Amino acid sequence: MTGRNPNVFYEVGYAHALGKTVILLTRNTDDIPFDLKHYPHIIYGGSIAGLKDDLGKRIAYHLANPTREARQSYRRWNSQSLEASSNRV
Repeated sequence: MTGRNPNVFYEVGYAHALGKTVILLTRNTDDIPFDLKHYPHIIYGGSIAGLKDDLGKRIAYHLANPTREARQSYRRWNSQSLEASSNRV
């Protein structure tokens, strides 16, 4: 989401419409548009080491829980951690 690239928004919307798992990354919460704030994001704050760790966990979760219901459950759980992640930045 960093930089608010229109092509990225198009691809994210297309993936969402198809029901695909989307892992959203951003450097800081200011780059998240209002209509995507309710989706979980990995907020890495410029730290590649932190990004690698968080991304690995997110990928492992989605591989272990491939159903749409599991993704929705994860969104609910992760929405609570979005605010906590933004405080790390």
